[in-house]
Amino acid sequence: MFEFEATQFATIAPMPLHPRARIAIVGEFDPTNAAHQAIPLALAYAAEQLSGVVEHEWIATDTLAHNAATRLAAFNGIWCVPGGPYASFDGIVAAIHFAHETGRPCLGARDDDQPAAIDYGCDAQRGKLNPIVAAFVRTAQEQQA
Repeated sequence: MFEFEATQFATIAPMPLHPRARIAIVGEFDPTNAAHQAIPLALAYAAEQLSGVVEHEWIATDTLAHNAATRLAAFNGIWCVPGGPYASFDGIVAAIHFAHETGRPCLGARDDDQPAAIDYGCDAQRGKLNPIVAAFVRTAQEQQA
């Protein structure tokens, strides 16, 4: 497995960081899904390590099919979570399209990526900053919502 350090992302962009990032977690929340439990932990830990604050909100895909731009405009980053099927395939596609069209960071995870999302949360519990989550949060901190 390719390994890299979060410090590699310190020079990605010279943009100033904003202490607060708002992340839309897009998908159907399931409290029994381990990945869904781990993602907020990973975001919180990354924010702590990057000296910032991350607010997150779960957004169901069926609320995005026809108004993703309006619904997601206040967020700095989009995390499309595993654990499908999604209630609205059009909604998840609209969220990803919105992120790409507006330059917001977008982290996607399919069902077979669920172990990766769980590992992000486990890293946080072990006191380790996951470089993927760090890069995602850092990039979100660079965005103006």
